[in-house]
Amino acid sequence: MFTGWMREFPLGRGLSPHEDASRFDAHSPQSVTPAERACLVRFNSTYIDLIDRRFRLRGMVSTTVVLLGTLGLFLLGFFLLFT
Repeated sequence: MFTGWMREFPLGRGLSPHEDASRFDAHSPQSVTPAERACLVRFNSTYIDLIDRRFRLRGMVSTTVVLLGTLGLFLLGFFLLFT
């Protein structure tokens, strides 16, 4: 996930045989139908446009965990203070 952020991508290297075999040929027609729930919007030779479809779910889960944790700590503190 953090490839290229924490450590830079290697530059000026050749492709491995696996990378060369899985190269996408943009000039030949493909027989694959687009998936409705896929995240690829469009691409060309300069950029690729993607959508993170799980962004809202991850945000809601994180927010719920933080709110429940804060509420739990508040109730625990309230219980310990008045007992």
